Amino acid sequence: MLKLKNKQTKNTFNWKLKLAIVILLLLPGVQNIFPQQNKYEFDKFKTSDENFPKVITSVVKDKVGFVWFATDVGLYRFDGYNFKAYFRNRNDSKSISSNKLLCICDDDNYLWIGTLGGLNRFNKTTEEFKIYKFNREDESTLEYNDVMAIHISNNKELWIVTSTGLKKYDRENDKFTRYDLDSEGFRNPSTLYKDKDNDLWIGTWSRGVYKYNPVSKIFTHYQFSSGNPNSLSSDRINSILEDNNGDIWIATADSGINKFDKIKEEFHRFKYDSLKNNSLIGDQVSRMSKGLEGLLWIATSEGISIIDPVTNVFTNIGKKEYPALSDIKVIYTDEMGIVWICKSKEASFVTYNKYKWKFNYYDNLLNYNSNESNLLSFGEDIKENIWIGSNNGIDVINKNKEKIRHFENNPNDTTSLFNNSIFCIYRDKKNYMWIGKNENGPLEKYDPETESFIHFYDFDGTGFNTHVIFEDKDENLWLGLWYGGLRVFDKNRNLKKKYLTAENDFEDYGQISINDISQDVNGYMYIGTNQGLAMIDPKTDSVIFYRINPNDTNKINSDRVSSLCIKKKGYWVLTTNAGMYDFDTHTKNFKHCSIGNGQNNEIFFGMQSDNNGNLWIQSTMSLSMFNPDNGSSINYNEKEGIPGKCFNTKSDFKSKDGEMFFGWDGGFTSFYPDSIRLNKIIPTIVLTNFKVFDKEVKLDTSITQKKLITISYKENFFSFDYAALDYTIPEKNQHAYMLEGIDKEWNNVGNIRTANYTDIEPGEYTFRVKGSNNDGVWNEEGTSVKLIITPPWWQTWWFKSCGAAIIFMTVGFGYKKRVSKLKKEKTAQEEFSRRLIESQEEERKRIASALHDTIAHDILLTKSKALLALRNPDDIENLKNALTEISDMSSETINDVRGISYNLHPHQLERLGFSEAIESIIKDVSRASDIEFSVKVDNVDDVISKEAEINLYRVIQEGINNIIKHSKATEAELKVIRLENQIIVSISDNGIGLASDKNLLRTISTALDYRE
Repeated sequence: MLKLKNKQTKNTFNWKLKLAIVILLLLPGVQNIFPQQNKYEFDKFKTSDENFPKVITSVVKDKVGFVWFATDVGLYRFDGYNFKAYFRNRNDSKSISSNKLLCICDDDNYLWIGTLGGLNRFNKTTEEFKIYKFNREDESTLEYNDVMAIHISNNKELWIVTSTGLKKYDRENDKFTRYDLDSEGFRNPSTLYKDKDNDLWIGTWSRGVYKYNPVSKIFTHYQFSSGNPNSLSSDRINSILEDNNGDIWIATADSGINKFDKIKEEFHRFKYDSLKNNSLIGDQVSRMSKGLEGLLWIATSEGISIIDPVTNVFTNIGKKEYPALSDIKVIYTDEMGIVWICKSKEASFVTYNKYKWKFNYYDNLLNYNSNESNLLSFGEDIKENIWIGSNNGIDVINKNKEKIRHFENNPNDTTSLFNNSIFCIYRDKKNYMWIGKNENGPLEKYDPETESFIHFYDFDGTGFNTHVIFEDKDENLWLGLWYGGLRVFDKNRNLKKKYLTAENDFEDYGQISINDISQDVNGYMYIGTNQGLAMIDPKTDSVIFYRINPNDTNKINSDRVSSLCIKKKGYWVLTTNAGMYDFDTHTKNFKHCSIGNGQNNEIFFGMQSDNNGNLWIQSTMSLSMFNPDNGSSINYNEKEGIPGKCFNTKSDFKSKDGEMFFGWDGGFTSFYPDSIRLNKIIPTIVLTNFKVFDKEVKLDTSITQKKLITISYKENFFSFDYAALDYTIPEKNQHAYMLEGIDKEWNNVGNIRTANYTDIEPGEYTFRVKGSNNDGVWNEEGTSVKLIITPPWWQTWWFKSCGAAIIFMTVGFGYKKRVSKLKKEKTAQEEFSRRLIESQEEERKRIASALHDTIAHDILLTKSKALLALRNPDDIENLKNALTEISDMSSETINDVRGISYNLHPHQLERLGFSEAIESIIKDVSRASDIEFSVKVDNVDDVISKEAEINLYRVIQEGINNIIKHSKATEAELKVIRLENQIIVSISDNGIGLASDKNLLRTISTALDYRE
């Protein structure tokens, strides 16, 4: 029963508390009781292009991720960085019909654009426009050319409003159907919307609203009625939309907004009320947009009102606080929740993205003058209130960020602070708050029971500044001094030891300033100083310094250690100007860690480890989150809610429940790391431009959808532009690219969005690009395009093929000719051999005949003569005559033998040489005949073998003998010509067997090959 009663009492108390809060919130001005934590912050984009339009009439984001602006001078495509414009070109029938654009609507691969010159369908692939215009002779066309509004319903129905009526586009038949109203027509329609019930709502600038039911084909007209408070508040309609509950909201140009009750057929009006702080901020409403969470954004002449359709509660953002929100022409919310706000008559727009603002910052909570107040320290008391130290004393805030107490010096109160310059705050295990001072103040202790400050230690009047306070495991209190070394107090707070002072033999180090103190599991103290990292063994009082060593990559690269965070096997060591290091307490080596996307040119002040082990690192103007598991880091700046002001030294702190605090002059940032919402949307990666020699190339297909680009070898200086389509913080998107065939690895180029290549050889390549969003979520697949660089004609395949064919044919022809020649030479050689054999055979026959008929006969006669003479040996006279006859016959036989011998081996060859031996034949023949010989003989001595000389000599000899014996010629010619590898013999005569032309010589020739 007691439990039930306590529970009942507690519930009653909670109910009363909630009721009280609700009542307070409903009271005018009560919202200012609590400081505003989630501020609305807007990013303003102002293009440097002087030709950018002053008036943006409509905005839409397509499914790829491009943002399209309809303007009064043309169509513009935006990729987060740059614009691409599409204008009217009178010489191009596929350009837009008019530069005066009124509305725009996305339809997958098309854009539908309403202009003063007709309806346009833009093909995103070909980047060509198809124009639809009014034709008096065709009722299926538009009824008028000024297209005021376009709406595509969920079932892809396309509805168009012109100045004369409503039209529906039939995609299959490419025709329009007209829906007529009364005889007066619409009279200046302004907007068009189709709700969930498929009813069409048409707003006008002078006649209120028309609702059209496509089923019943009935128009219902709603207008302002002065005697009816449930009618429209005005007939001048600028915008219509439907909320998540199915209610229709109608914005007027001069009388606020209206919420339509479909059941009662009544309007509930919302107008500006100067007596109410939560009314509509202004009655002149230009446009409305629905956000992702169902909130309605209402653009007025006085700023923006955001209304919750369920509670009808407004949040107002005035133009006085945000001048960029005045004179708004267009407001549009994309699928990621980014609100696009375009001003009237100004070449700029602003965006709002609630998910990019990750941090709360407070720059007026403490009412400090940022030019005079340095917020230097944080602490937490037993009640989990946060103590904030500055040069204005100490302020205490609760969990709701309400300031609940202030401490400062009171000259008339000895229990007050000694001075207001607070450098550090620390709570020990006994829950005493220790206050370290700047400006040579003493160490002070705050007693929570007496709520008084005790001036504990004044450093023997030396006036050191206490920079850091730390209590070790034995409850010793360590004081790190600014250029004064260390002081250690025991658990009873008696001064126990001094370290790192001149009296401790550290005079060579100069004055040592202590920046941070920590203790590892073994009890060793690690001290971050301006002279490096020091390790102290409290048991032996030994001190080891780890200082800079430019020649050792394992040593720390800076002596100024600003912060320490303990890890499992060592420390994270933060230096002032050289980034962060992983220090291994076993090997005593340092390993450098890249933080903040490599932005190590900043000065680093402090570091805290969150409950997940991630490190939050405070630098000059930014805050970085380092993940020790994978070595990745994210750098946050003013774009995410960091104030853009310089953080202060040692102004970092983590509360008991894990909330982080980082301070600057006049304010601080706080957040729970687990509540930081990362952008997990994988961005679309697109190519946005292709240039050759820095000039844009006109392609037959949009570069965003192009799969193949072909250029010539003369155009091999080219570049690709690309973008990661994430608009949260475009300047933080990262990119990497490579040209396969040229680059061996990815080129990580950060936010650079152009890849340049020069003097690339002809060939086939693939250009790839990938990218990330602002929080480092990468689209690893990215996009790609194949690039072919055609070679010069003499390097083309067809030229090489033709050349190869010609060479093949030439070689083949030469081979065939050579074979033919060899065949002819072989035939000639065979003929020569045949004739030579025949000649030799004839010669043998002749010799045999000569031996048989002549020599044998002469010898036989000689033998017979001798035998006859021997019959009468006494007849001396007879013997003498017989011997004389025998002697004469023997002489003839000898001559015959010599002749045969001469013919067998001409001695002239041995005596005269081959060339003169041939000439000798002609001389002998000329003397013995009437034939006139002409002779030309080259020197062919020793060119061929002796056997070949004899054979060739015999051929020539036989040929000349035949001329003498058989030709009956009067003229003859002999030529022996020596060529490179041949001897050619030509024998000619004018003897019998010639043609009728007696001047022609019958020629017999042969050739003999040889190799020198």
